[in-house]
Amino acid sequence: MRSFKKHLISKTTIIKDALIKLDVLASDAILFVVDENDILIGSLTDGDIRRALIKGIKIEDFAV
Repeated sequence: MRSFKKHLISKTTIIKDALIKLDVLASDAILFVVDENDILIGSLTDGDIRRALIKGIKIEDFAV
């Protein structure tokens, strides 16, 4: 059984750190954003980040 925990990130994770984690996950590149109680907020892929960057969001600006 595969562990999903390596795919979890906090809602306060900065975009650059999320990209690094996505790069490490490579072919399994999806992250699940959770709050401080580990409640699922949503998912994040490199495509989501790419679209945000195209819209002008800076990689250093804020958390996911």
